[in-house]
Amino acid sequence: MAEPRTQKVFEPETVGELLLGWQLHVSRRRDIHEQAARDAQGWSFLVGVPTAVLAGLAGSSAVGVWQSGGSNGTLAIIGGVLGLLAAILASVQAFLDLGSRAERHRQAAISYKRLLRSFERVPASDHKLSEVRDDSEPGRELQRLQAELGEVDGAAPVVPRRIAEEVEARPIEVVLKASELAPSRTPSSP
Repeated sequence: MAEPRTQKVFEPETVGELLLGWQLHVSRRRDIHEQAARDAQGWSFLVGVPTAVLAGLAGSSAVGVWQSGGSNGTLAIIGGVLGLLAAILASVQAFLDLGSRAERHRQAAISYKRLLRSFERVPASDHKLSEVRDDSEPGRELQRLQAELGEVDGAAPVVPRRIAEEVEARPIEVVLKASELAPSRTPSSP
């Protein structure tokens, strides 16, 4: 049995720490939803293509049986099996709604990306959170960002646990320059 995972609670002391924590959350959620969208889209093709092929083959078999006057029993059985498989796959495809699921995750990733840009525009502050009043400019900005974060989190679809755990396990590196976001490249040898 796996050991229970320790749940960590974030308790920032400054506005800057709070914003950094929110940026981390938003950045990870964006990555999680982008991965979920890619996975759902891949599965959509994986199920959709065989469904279309089987439906086409079943239709061709049915036409062949009809043209032969219904005398070809083997062709009728093959057509029936192909039709049954196509119907099963089409039902699975409709039930899973993979294309729509991929689009919902893509939209969530876009919302998180937009929110991340909002966080990046807010200047870091060393103000103690306990000293920030709700009616002050920083207090109103924090309330706005918190409300927007809540809306995006609330609208986002549920992500498969495997994807969330995979992304959450990745190490984090906070960088201060945009050029540090790109992977470093070493010059290739001639």
